[in-house]
Amino acid sequence: MYYSHIFLISFMMFTVISCTSVDSLERNSLQLIPQEQLIERSNQEFDKLKNKSTLSENKKYLAQIERVVDRLSPYVPIPDGLSSNDWEFILIEDDDLINAFAMPSAKIGVYTGLFKIVKSESDLAVVIGHEMAHVVAKHGGERMSQNMLALGGSIILSHATRGDSQKDRERLFMIYGLGSSLGVLLPYSRLHETEADRLGLIYMAQAGYDPRVAIPFWERMEKEKSFKIPEFISTHPSSENRIMELRSLMDEAMVYYNEE
Repeated sequence: MYYSHIFLISFMMFTVISCTSVDSLERNSLQLIPQEQLIERSNQEFDKLKNKSTLSENKKYLAQIERVVDRLSPYVPIPDGLSSNDWEFILIEDDDLINAFAMPSAKIGVYTGLFKIVKSESDLAVVIGHEMAHVVAKHGGERMSQNMLALGGSIILSHATRGDSQKDRERLFMIYGLGSSLGVLLPYSRLHETEADRLGLIYMAQAGYDPRVAIPFWERMEKEKSFKIPEFISTHPSSENRIMELRSLMDEAMVYYNEE
């Protein structure tokens, strides 16, 4: 038990030290993975994805994405270890998937299904600005760090309960699993989405896209859903809360838009 306490104290100290300030965020961010390692792994995963995916050659969609990325990128503060030349995108052929993503190494993926909702270049800027914001805020690294922290906690719990009965251990692990997911991982994931929404609005406004299109865009996205997931078990805010939050952010975004 003595060694478990030593491990616990060391693990907590390492976690505190690894909480760093991230530009554009008004909070500290848990970053356990070195940025250069995160970028390298991200590039490897992106290459794998390109190799196994069916990439679309739709010239209209590709041209729209390229224009939006080129127009937004001068206003997006690139994280350490990256340059503005690292922004890269792919268009994946999947008309059933209404989605886009970004990797920590400034790689963006857009699925063709997204264009069911995207009606204009400004709509596309809502999505791509949001994904770029995830990269700027280092949300990918923080998410991976939180999962590592949760795993470390389970190891500590395993050592600390070695003398307990199997039934008691199973109950404690169930409580720990629910607590870490519902109390930490999911709420932080929703926080990431809200932060990316805010930063994305600012980027698109600075680039001359009207941020007000974000509200009808998300309203259309809400109508497209075939089912809803309760917010407390979802990694994303509910559409109703997201739209409400966007409305509260609009005054700030419009300041940047009106400066253009």
